[in-house]
Amino acid sequence: MSGPRPAPEDINLTNCDREPIHVPGSIQPFGVLLAVARDGVVEQISANAGDWLRLDPHAAVGRRLEEVAGAGLAQRVASLLADGAGRAEFDATVGCPAGACDVVVTASPYPRGLILELEEDRPAFRDDYIRLFRLQDTLTAQLEQARSSQDLMERVARLIADVTGFHRTMVYRFDPDWNGDIIVEEVRGVAARFLGHHFPHTDIPVQARALYARNRIRVIPDRAYVPVPLVVAPGSAEPLDLSDTLLRSVSPVHLQYLANMGVGATLVMTLMVEEVLWGMLVCHHEGAHAVSPPLRRFCDAAARALSLQLKQHLEVETAAECRRLCGRLDQIAERHLDASAFLDDVAAGPDLLALWGAETMVVALHARCTVTGRALPPGVEAPLVATLFAQAQAQGGGAVHTARVHELTPDLAARRDWIGGALLVPLSPDGEDYLLWLRAERPLQVRWAGKPDKHTDPARVDELTPRRSFELWVEEVRGSALPWGAAEIGAAEHLAQHLRAKLASDLRVALENESTLRRMATHDPLTGLPNRRLLMDRIQTAQGRARRSGGEGFALLFIDLDNFKPINDAYGHAEGDAVLKAISARYREALRGADTLARLGGDEFVAVVEGLEDEAEAEQVARKLLAATAAPLPIGEHAHRVGASIGVCYFPLVQGSPEELLRAADQAMYAAKSAGRGRYRLAPATPHT
Repeated sequence: MSGPRPAPEDINLTNCDREPIHVPGSIQPFGVLLAVARDGVVEQISANAGDWLRLDPHAAVGRRLEEVAGAGLAQRVASLLADGAGRAEFDATVGCPAGACDVVVTASPYPRGLILELEEDRPAFRDDYIRLFRLQDTLTAQLEQARSSQDLMERVARLIADVTGFHRTMVYRFDPDWNGDIIVEEVRGVAARFLGHHFPHTDIPVQARALYARNRIRVIPDRAYVPVPLVVAPGSAEPLDLSDTLLRSVSPVHLQYLANMGVGATLVMTLMVEEVLWGMLVCHHEGAHAVSPPLRRFCDAAARALSLQLKQHLEVETAAECRRLCGRLDQIAERHLDASAFLDDVAAGPDLLALWGAETMVVALHARCTVTGRALPPGVEAPLVATLFAQAQAQGGGAVHTARVHELTPDLAARRDWIGGALLVPLSPDGEDYLLWLRAERPLQVRWAGKPDKHTDPARVDELTPRRSFELWVEEVRGSALPWGAAEIGAAEHLAQHLRAKLASDLRVALENESTLRRMATHDPLTGLPNRRLLMDRIQTAQGRARRSGGEGFALLFIDLDNFKPINDAYGHAEGDAVLKAISARYREALRGADTLARLGGDEFVAVVEGLEDEAEAEQVARKLLAATAAPLPIGEHAHRVGASIGVCYFPLVQGSPEELLRAADQAMYAAKSAGRGRYRLAPATPHT
């Protein structure tokens, strides 16, 4: 153990988390290790190298690789270094006391060069290399025949047990707290012992899990081995990181753990799902037990294939369960046209409680809160929802869940209510609308593989000793609910999408209704033009802008159609309405986009034209409108002609309220009609007093 010597009261399981297991300074004796710098010089070498190579290890450090192990290996290593290659495995021949020896070399990079691990390539291994082809076919068949994730793991564990001959082959799965469960156990010549047992997270400390995720295979052929120290070249103070090696010596704490467990040899392969440490394939033997490099390579490939297939099977199983839940939800959702009807259905029956295996469901929607199932304890819902909603916001707004409600906040921890688990899906950005499911606390009977305690030797407080018992020990764990499954979480999101769509539809309908009512109050229903009410507001706005501009004015042009009544009388009101729509479209084209064109009713229109320099510009607009009126109006099979009489009131020459300005324009329009129609007249300026 590294770091300061802890006081007895400070010794706990986190001491193990700080053990520097990646730099043990020694290896296991089933091979030889060399650290070769980029310049080809051996910087470190294991002390057993003299049994394998020509030179004494102390004489080997500081010398070139070709002097230590021969030109063939040196050339291959120089090529790997030049190519910047990562991990590699190859066969080689090296010089040894007996002359020349065949070895299997595993090369892995370190900051200054390559670490070489040499294992004897025995003639007996040749048969294992030949077996690889048949084993690959067997593995492929087993993977293809698997019908579920459990079946898949059992098939691969059975195959590895047959191939390696280990007494016990297990699949070890991590839970969210990094405790482990044995979910598959294959035995050969011993009794099944650990299936269904739970191992505490402290059995595999943090840095060990990090190594498993990085280096996906680890082997201990003989737990009772004597570690072989590394011989280091003078001046090389940097400890050698052996994270990526097979020969890395193992923590004494772990070796004692295995001894306490009755294990003499192990082979462990990592299972990674979605690039996250999911579990391990663990092989145990009661005595020493070695596996040849080719079979070890096969086991590594089998674990990697299992990881990929496991991911697919878990996704398929989750998707199937999610489809089942979502299909039932779709049936429920189809019964409702809007969110309010959904709330009524939730309140009426237990369907959604049963789908999620919950005791209570809360739906907060449209400022209405519906609670179904078991009553909520007073004062719980608000802090619980607030805490979960904050988590949801921090995670991007999706579903959040917990199987330990009492761990969320100190307030909830102080209460001892029936609630154990919660699943919340926000429906609105402000957290006012949401779905909430609650599960009751469910005491769990955890089957531990021995009481999960490690002990320290009182006489040696700086050493941590592993727990000694692995016999079944059952513990009742309280404060938790049944965890929420991926399918349940996915189905909750699916229901939320339904309700968000209904909320959006309800809101859209409400906005459309509101917009329609508002538009009906301010617009002409026939032409869609502003009506008198909106016109008066536009005139008042134009007056304010003209006064602030300091020079510009605006014009009111009161337009009354000439010869329109005969069209109504001869062709009917439908034809007349079509003429009014057509002439209003003409006027809109003649005016600018910022100008206002309103219809007062009948055949009367008013234009508000701002930004005019003088009355002469207002007259130009009037002439433009007269020209637009004079052109024929094709309506169906007819081409109608109408004219217009226009009264022009220019502000600020004409002063007064909006009503007075409109009245002045109206009177000027009648003057144009009296003068013979088809023309415009100007309203007289207001006399100065």
